[in-house]
Amino acid sequence: MQPTSDTPAHTPDQLETPDYAAIRDSFSEELKLAAQGQQTSLPFVRNPISGKSLVSPGEIFEALVIGGTNAEAATLRYNADGTINIIDYAKYEQLPKFDSTDSLLRFVDQHVDDIATNIGLNFAFGLRPQLGDAGQIDGVMLGGDGKGHTLEDLAGKSVGKSVEACFDRLHHRAVTVSVANDIVCLIASVAGKDVDSSSLVAGIVGTGYNMAFFLDPHTIINVQAGSFNGFKPTESGGIIDRESSNPGRQLFEKAVAGGELYKHYNLLAGQRGLKPEHIHSTKELADIATVNQGKEGDLARSLFERSAGLLAAQFAGLYNFKGRPQKLTAIMQGSLFWEGPGYKEAFVHKLEELGVPAEAVVFETLERSGIIGIAKLITGAL
Repeated sequence: MQPTSDTPAHTPDQLETPDYAAIRDSFSEELKLAAQGQQTSLPFVRNPISGKSLVSPGEIFEALVIGGTNAEAATLRYNADGTINIIDYAKYEQLPKFDSTDSLLRFVDQHVDDIATNIGLNFAFGLRPQLGDAGQIDGVMLGGDGKGHTLEDLAGKSVGKSVEACFDRLHHRAVTVSVANDIVCLIASVAGKDVDSSSLVAGIVGTGYNMAFFLDPHTIINVQAGSFNGFKPTESGGIIDRESSNPGRQLFEKAVAGGELYKHYNLLAGQRGLKPEHIHSTKELADIATVNQGKEGDLARSLFERSAGLLAAQFAGLYNFKGRPQKLTAIMQGSLFWEGPGYKEAFVHKLEELGVPAEAVVFETLERSGIIGIAKLITGAL
């Protein structure tokens, strides 16, 4: 569904206003069709959850988070009462660039305790989910070059089985490796046997953008929401898409994500003769929005507000798709959502304008959610 010709006009000093209601309705419709197995612009990736614990009471296991730019590693113990203790934890703000699968495997090997036979990998790359021989969640790598890493020789291969083979080859040691995408781990971090999974949604709103929810108690949907194209891109969005390395793809992410917003500013500032004409990050955009009270600041603030409005339109569509429940808990991750100037406030305001009651959605964040999420998937604590 495309926005209508009623989209408000704008003067050169104003920002184009998307038809948020049309985006809400289009997104909701695509979710309905995707849930029925029909093809839409949303990949709607189904992640099967076995609910089976791979570890025994008292067992030590490992969890790693590998993102595009940073990483986390933790040694954990699974207790007899079903709780999990983090024994050791480390965060790496600067992840080395992987130039091959071997470099990725060496990184995993270096950060795993010698006694662990179960390893969980929260992997922030495209995966086609599958269940492994032990019932663990695993994933086939989609593509091989992303987020600054070159993993072309891993494309089309099972990530978990590749790590298992590495440990067998290097150490003659059998390990079971569970692998899940970061958005799947995020929603798993707040799930539990005493939690109504239908009331949970997750969003990553930072450099990139994505959403997840439970389709049923045994299936997590990685929406890959940045792929949505059921809307009319703005003029700046259209230019950014045409000049990108993947024109025609990830249209919504190019409109809302932190890794893209500053590019909109550069285009519009150049057209309007504003200074600076060229910035290099959305952090610089946030600085302009915070301290500049002139036209540059107005433009920066409007870009954050529009991104929040577009995000709210998708959330409102998901809320309608889920039958307009009385309560949703949204576990949110990402500096744009939590720290963008006026971002969360603009998001909540637009949600209400789009028919989502103010009390219907509770927003939460959870420290070390990436570690906790993959740990829960390994221990079956969902």
